[in-house]
This record gives sequence, structure tokens and C-alpha cells, in this order.
Amino acid sequence: MTGITAKCCGLMPGEKAGRSLAAGWVLLMLGCYAGLVCAQETSSGPGAEEKSAAPGLQEIVVTAEKRKERLQDVPIAITAITGDTLDRAGARDIGDLTASTPNVNFQPVSVVPSGAITFIRGIGERSVDPLVDQPNAINIDGVYIQGSHGALFDTFDLDRVEVLRGPQGTLQGRNATGGAINLFTRRPSLAQMRLRGEVDYGRFNTWTAKAAVDGPLMQDKLAAKLAVMSTDSDGYVRNVFAGGHTGGRKYTDLRVGILYAPTSNFDVYLSGDYVIDNSQQAPGHNVTDANSYPRPQTGGQGLSLLCSAFAQCTPDPHYVVRSDYTARNYTHQALLSLTANWQLDGVTLTSVTGYKRLPDHVRLDLDFTPLSFLRVQDQYTADRTWSQEVRVASNNGGGLDMSGRLNWVAGVYYLNDKWDFVEHVCLPILGVTCDLPDAIRGQALRSYAAFAHADYKLSDSWDLFAGGRYTNDKKDYEQAVPATVTGSRSWGKANGEAGARFHISPDTMAYVRFAQGYRSGGFNNTGQTYDPETVNAWEIGLKSLEWNRRLSVNAAIFHYDYKDLQRDVVGPSNTPPFYTEATRNAAKAKIDGAELEATAVPLADLTLRASIGYLNAKYDKYVDYLVAAGGTLTPVDNSALRLPYAPKWTTSAGFDYTVHTAPAELTLSANYQYRTRFTTNPGDLPVGAQSGYGLLNASLRLAPESQRYSVTLYGENLTDRYYIVAGENNGGLNLYQVEGMPRTYGLRVTAQF
Repeated sequence: MTGITAKCCGLMPGEKAGRSLAAGWVLLMLGCYAGLVCAQETSSGPGAEEKSAAPGLQEIVVTAEKRKERLQDVPIAITAITGDTLDRAGARDIGDLTASTPNVNFQPVSVVPSGAITFIRGIGERSVDPLVDQPNAINIDGVYIQGSHGALFDTFDLDRVEVLRGPQGTLQGRNATGGAINLFTRRPSLAQMRLRGEVDYGRFNTWTAKAAVDGPLMQDKLAAKLAVMSTDSDGYVRNVFAGGHTGGRKYTDLRVGILYAPTSNFDVYLSGDYVIDNSQQAPGHNVTDANSYPRPQTGGQGLSLLCSAFAQCTPDPHYVVRSDYTARNYTHQALLSLTANWQLDGVTLTSVTGYKRLPDHVRLDLDFTPLSFLRVQDQYTADRTWSQEVRVASNNGGGLDMSGRLNWVAGVYYLNDKWDFVEHVCLPILGVTCDLPDAIRGQALRSYAAFAHADYKLSDSWDLFAGGRYTNDKKDYEQAVPATVTGSRSWGKANGEAGARFHISPDTMAYVRFAQGYRSGGFNNTGQTYDPETVNAWEIGLKSLEWNRRLSVNAAIFHYDYKDLQRDVVGPSNTPPFYTEATRNAAKAKIDGAELEATAVPLADLTLRASIGYLNAKYDKYVDYLVAAGGTLTPVDNSALRLPYAPKWTTSAGFDYTVHTAPAELTLSANYQYRTRFTTNPGDLPVGAQSGYGLLNASLRLAPESQRYSVTLYGENLTDRYYIVAGENNGGLNLYQVEGMPRTYGLRVTAQF
């Protein structure tokens, strides 16, 4: 790895950092700006939303309820992770949040490299079809990200991440039945110039380079930021047919930020990202053999086609594929967020404007064999979204808060989304080429909402809170190929929440919360519609700081009642062959669970972390159909199947221990996570079954006491545990799995001024 040599007021870049263009970016930015920032006093401490809470733990401020509050005062199960913590842990993207968040699973998408899917307390959606709304909201700087494409965000240059578990239908909006993930970028400093950068080289020839510089353009009034993040990896799976490795990531994100605060009561923050993702699809590991059935317990469905008709009956070894089609994909995504705050005497007015433009070009091998049998030659998705939210909130002591007893916020929201989709599917072995598109479709969405939330202080110890939101979604669907289909439909729904919290002491709070969630209805590509799914949820929680604020303990127990659960199932149709597989309101479910998170600082240089999550997720009703010869449909009770990504137990434990050896310090960190068995497949097919497994990560970090530089040696999945992240029956064609990352290791060098 290229070294970085530095002096107090100068920094010289090292040699060319291998194949990674971004490494040159980092070194160039460090070299250009080090002389400017060395003479200025800087801080390596927490971001703007984090305050010291002596003597051990830091107090984190969150905005889960659209206003700044201490994490320990919010009556919601939240895991909040600061940007500094993410940087020290070497987090790459939001998928790394799985290791430290109970009952949460973040996964990359096997067919869209830039996509991300989330399962929170057993609720999630594996489909990445733009027609299907995700049930967990992802927001960046207050802007909702419609769809899963482009959602696998890099965690560098984030101020904090808030993972809200449980329905958030009132303040976070539609499609937050499982929860919400709120990402906040670092705002540029109005007072001082700052520079951060890192270069990382790891196994599988993985180069990562990141840098950010920010500072005032007009002291105390105008500041700007520029950040660049890039990753280039060969991938961890060998392709023994085409040669080389596959599944690697090639990702670059250029981020800008401008903060304007002309007066003490008004500020505007503009943040923007331009992402170029040329990664390959996650490598599908063919596991078809002569005994493979889509689901043995229902039987009679025959062998997978590639085995029965084309003799592809030998599963590939671990981390090996034999794919004949390895074309790269690309996603070019532009994101803009504009937030303005105007503090008047009694209220604060807030405007949040968002814009997203995403052209996505995907190429896929769908048979995962050396045969040129089935592939997606070209799949184009063009998505354009803009949104607007306007809020008004009470100010403490502003005259509209009943002398501090009433805190309230109200607002309106509008979302306009338009996407178009063109897909060329090829069957070369059968002589079906890609001359004509196999699918052309699109959808326009307009969503309107009005919401309000209030907290009322009954006494110094008791608070009551309640809120509500009304949402109206209108979708216009149009399809040109393979058949002309048009449709328009609207859905409206009111959600509410209510509860109480009791402050046992200034640092200990108990709460009870009832909340509802709403996931929008939609269209299938046949023109048929399905209705929204809804959830009623009850939660009791405790948040506590003990032992002179050296120990934090947060706990919750919850119960969900899900109705009209959207599932992809077979059902009757009015046109030949009189059945179709499509999304329907096919299920009801109940989910019970509990969570416990604890952090302790028993010594000044030792931090301990642990979490445990329990889930009992079951269907009350789940009806699918089997298709017999002649197209006869037979209803099947699937209520005994497991919900995907809902292990009964998820646990994690870790520590950071620092040894001071002046003039430097050495920090040893480790984290172990374990999940009991679960299914990765919505149909609970055997190919998607994953037994219980644990992953061990560790790092050794050397840094001077100033923390301006550091060198970190790290390892992930150190026990080399084999596991899968997805397993699917590919429409009866074959069975495949996507494997988790094997043991990796690397070296990371960072600098900040």
C-alpha cells in the first residue's frame, strides 16, 4: 500500500496507489489543503449532533421526531450511530449496520448492484421491481428515497445514522411499516477549515479511497464542502468459465454541501450527491442438482429445467461460478436536498426539498451457467423524483407551547415520482434474440400527506404524546409490451400513534407507544391492483443511563398485527391461461419480539457493547395456489412458512480497548454477531435456508494522541464462516444462492486536520 508522509504544515502524496483513481484524489486533496488547515485549530471529536456527556458515554442528539432531542428521551426504539463511530469501525455502506443493530438485516440486491433491501423486525421486501414499494423508508438529509435502486449509500462523510424500529407512519410517512433509516451528511463548518481522508487496501484487490474538505467561504455565514468516495474491487467469487473474479464493486460518489446562515435565526443547507456505480451483479452460485425441487414439501413440480433438459445438474463449489455473461452494470444517480430553517418568535418554519434522478442500466446472467440460455441483455430504468415538505414547529418559550408544556409539529408533504422501464430478455439457446424489447412499462406516482404530532407535559415526570397523518397515493400505470395495459388507481389512509412516557429520573425513561403503518397499494404488470398493507403495533420500552452515565441500557418489547400483507403468489386470472403470479394481499401476520442494547465504559479506555434481539414472526393466514395439469388451481395454506430474514435470535457483543504508549495510542476493537437459523426466501424454499452462524470482526488501530493520523489493520469474518445472503428458485429454471463474504483483511491509513 502506498504510504502517506506528512509534516505539520505540508503533506506530500506518495506513489500512485495501484489501479484506484480515487487514491490519487485522496492524496491530491491532502496535498493541496494540508498547508491551509495545519495552522488552524481543528477537532477530531464528535459531529454537530453529538455532545459530551461526562464521564464516559457521549450524549447523542437525534431528530427522529422532526426536532432535536436526546436519544434517551425519544419514545421510539432507535439505534443511533455517529459518523465518527462508523469511521473508526471501518464501515463501508449501510449494509454494515447489520452488525450492531438488533432485529435488523441490511442486504445488497442480487440483481441490482446499487440497490439495498432492509428487513426490520421481520418486515422487508426482496423484490426490486419499481412497481413494488419498500416497507422500510430510507431518508437522506430528510429526503425520502423512492425505491431500492441506488439506496446502498456509502457511510463516509455522514454525521450520523438513525435506525428507527417499528412503524413510523406519522412523521416518517408512507412505506415505513417496518421502520425507517435516516442518514444525515456532515454539514460544513462555518468557523474552521477541516480535512479528512483515508486510503484502504484489502483482500480481493479491493481499493477504497475517500476524502472530504470543508470550511468557511464567508466567516460565520457561508461554508462549503467537497467529498469523494470510491471503491474498486475484483470480487470474492472466481468465474472458472470466463476467467477472473466476479461480484466486485466499482463505485464513486462525489458529494457537495453548501451551508448559508446569514442571521442567527435563518439557515439553508444544500447537499448533493452524484453517484457512478459500475459494479457487477452479485454472483449467483448455481446449486441445482438432480434432487432439486422448487419445494419438496409440495412435490410434483418436476426438476429444474436446466437439470432435466440441459444436464446442468452439478452444483458449483463454494465461491465459484461458471457464468458466460459478465457485462458490468451502471447506475448514475443525482440527489439533491435543500433544507431551510427560519426561527420566528413562536415557531420554526422548515422546508425540505428533494430531487432524485436515476438512470439505471443492468445486465444479468439469469441461468448462472456456461450455457447462453437466459440473460437480461439490457434493462433500463429511468427514475425521476422530487418532493416537498413544509413544517411548522413550536419553539421552547416562544409563546405557543403553553409555557413549555406543549411541543408540537405539523406539516404537509408532496411526492412526485415517474419511472420508465425497458427490458430485453434473451434466450439465445432457443433462438430467441434481443432484437425486440420484452417489456416496456412505466408508472407515475403522486402522493399527498398532512401530519401533526404533539407532546404534552402533565407533570415533571409524565408526558402524553399523539399524532396522525393522512396520505393519498395516486398511481397511473402504462404498459406497451408485451401487451397494452393502462390503469389508474388511488388509495387513501389515515395513520395514528399515541402513548405516554414516564421519567423515572433525569436519565431514565419508560414509555408505552401505539403506532400504525401504511404501505401503499399498487399495480402488477398485468394491470391488476392490490391494496395497501397495514400494521397496528404496540411497544413498551425503557431507556436508562446509569452508573454516573457510564452505562446505557435501552430495552423494548413489541407486538405487531399485520393485515393485507403483500406477497408474490399465484392466483386466478380472467384471461388464458387463467392464472398468473403477481403481488396480492395474500397474508396476515403477527410478530412478537424484544430487544436489549447496552453500552458500558467501566474504565476510561475500555468501552463494551452488547445487543440481543428476539423475534417470533408467524403468519396467521397465507394462501397461495398450486397449478395442476390443465391450469387447475388448488389453494394451499402457507401459514406455516417462515417470514424471510426473521431469525428468532440476533446477538452482538464487542469492545474497544485503548493502550496509551506516548506519544501514540493503540486501540484493539472486536465485534461478534450471531443469528439463529432463518430463511432468505419469501416462499421459505429450502434453497434459501440459512442455519445459525456467527461473524467475528476485529481491528488494531495505531494513532498519535492528536488523532490526526492513524493506521488500522483489520479483519472481517475472521473464522471464515460460510453463509448465504439469498437463495432463490429462478422460476423453475434453476436454483441459485448468493454467498456472503468470506474472510477478508486489509490495511487502512487515515489523516485529518
